[in-house]
Amino acid sequence: MRREEYRYSLQRGSVQERKQGGGESRADAEKIWKGMESHVFDGRSDKPTSGRHLTSTWFKVNQKSEKMVINTQTSLATVPFGLKQKKIKTLFIDDKRTGLVNNKEQEFTGKYTRDTVARMCTDAIEKSLEESKSKTSLLAGDNAYAVRSFDGGPNVCVTVNKDSCFPQSVNPTTKQPGEKCGGCRMRSVFA
Repeated sequence: MRREEYRYSLQRGSVQERKQGGGESRADAEKIWKGMESHVFDGRSDKPTSGRHLTSTWFKVNQKSEKMVINTQTSLATVPFGLKQKKIKTLFIDDKRTGLVNNKEQEFTGKYTRDTVARMCTDAIEKSLEESKSKTSLLAGDNAYAVRSFDGGPNVCVTVNKDSCFPQSVNPTTKQPGEKCGGCRMRSVFA
């Protein structure tokens, strides 16, 4: 039996587990992604702040959200929500939006598509499955992994748990795809 080999797939930018027959962990990760995809993209119809980590779907239901803060390098954003606007939602910008860039209101066209976000989340899920040594269970809690962002973009950290996948922060990371990112999801008070 061959030893397991890990390598970066330059074409897809994902961490691929290579075994005889290959692709088993990727297929397992894709199954888990399919189970959370609607939450990440569209949220629950009865809870406007559930999921919806795309700007196109967040603002469709949450039109009165405060100004979002945009990182143009990563094409990620934050928006306050919840009681007294003290929670922070991280978003993949997938459409044209106005928000704060360096404290100035500016229009920005996002660089994400649903396919790109699906690939990023599946990459992180695959790594969590590998770490948990399971085909069906992610590591417990929130776990963040570096992934390649949009084509030509920097590596960013995304957090995965049993229910969701979202940007850990709006900043790029120096970690390589598949490496664990420090810290947890941004939960600070929005300034």
